[in-house]
Amino acid sequence: MAVCPVYRITREERLGPRGKFALFSRENAVPENQKWVETLKACLQCGACGFSCAAGVEVNEIIRTRREDFFGKNRLDWLKFQAAGRPATSRVISRIAGMLPNGSGLLWRMLGLAAPKGFIMPPPAPLPFLSMAGRRSGEPILPSLERTGETMPRISMFVGCVQNHLFPQVPDAILKWLGPGVTVPASQGCCGLPAWSNGHSAVARQLILRNLDALGTDMDFLVTGCASCAAMIRDWPRLFAPGEKAFSQSAQLAGKVIEFSALVSMFRCYPHEIKGLSTSCHIPCHQRYDRNDSGHMEEVLVRLFGSGYRPMEQACCGQGGTFALAFPEMAWRIFQERVTAWEKTDADLLVTTCSGCLLQLRAGIKGLERQGAGRLPRVLHLAELINLPRQLS
Repeated sequence: MAVCPVYRITREERLGPRGKFALFSRENAVPENQKWVETLKACLQCGACGFSCAAGVEVNEIIRTRREDFFGKNRLDWLKFQAAGRPATSRVISRIAGMLPNGSGLLWRMLGLAAPKGFIMPPPAPLPFLSMAGRRSGEPILPSLERTGETMPRISMFVGCVQNHLFPQVPDAILKWLGPGVTVPASQGCCGLPAWSNGHSAVARQLILRNLDALGTDMDFLVTGCASCAAMIRDWPRLFAPGEKAFSQSAQLAGKVIEFSALVSMFRCYPHEIKGLSTSCHIPCHQRYDRNDSGHMEEVLVRLFGSGYRPMEQACCGQGGTFALAFPEMAWRIFQERVTAWEKTDADLLVTTCSGCLLQLRAGIKGLERQGAGRLPRVLHLAELINLPRQLS
């Protein structure tokens, strides 16, 4: 109960892990009323409860199963996830969104969602990252293993929806960090996490199959700048039967996917020391709970900032995929807790490694700036630190 972000701010038993377990663990559970449906939706899928449960109960998995039972047949939602996951249609949606007044809330109303309370959402990039040419320029920071007689690893990149359409500077920075030898399959698309989390596993399987065709398996590492995408790719085999061809392919990629900070830590490819600034970090839930590998980002930041790294109390940011759009007021209150945690560090920068967290934190900080708040941190993805000295000069 103590680690559930939703229960922590609402103190409602039905919205905590224990209440949800009581409501949804029965296979013959049926919707009782509107609050029952709201409770089923009010889960961030952060994994904190399952990670902390001494009995090993995975409430988030129970929630996914019940969402499949009751929301999986919703044709409108099915179409939304299908459209958002396809590269061609997502580009069209992104282009239309870019034409709408930023901050008006019109886009969210068109999608049947509430406008994010307090958050100022960024407009889509003029061009998605996967549509841009010449993105492999630059000198690599990855140590030249040839000079030591070793073979350079074959690295492919999985970009993810948010970085492709909203923050293309992040995958661009990853390529500047790792070098032009990284392969970026242009026909890749959504990892399937939003669809799977919301009970549309059939859509998630279709998205995964397209990615399997686009990515192949001919690489040593599949690097991604999003911890949530990395966690989902590791879960891809769960959506296929062991005898299926897709199971074998997805299992291979699940063993090769690596979140960016872990790859940097593995090869110790630190570009420069950053002086005169302090930083803290927001560790995504999918790093802290799903894979328990949260130490990589902190290791990199200590190497880059030395004593300028200031640890921060960790918790969920409140984004949770579509949660922040379905429950904007709760998402805002959870986000404010992250600002309170940052205030105790008073760091200049706040660094993260998840696309959803990056979106939530930047949109929230922009909202606080519009409200006239005082000193606030600059929110960056870990990869963007490679460009920081040039931006400060």
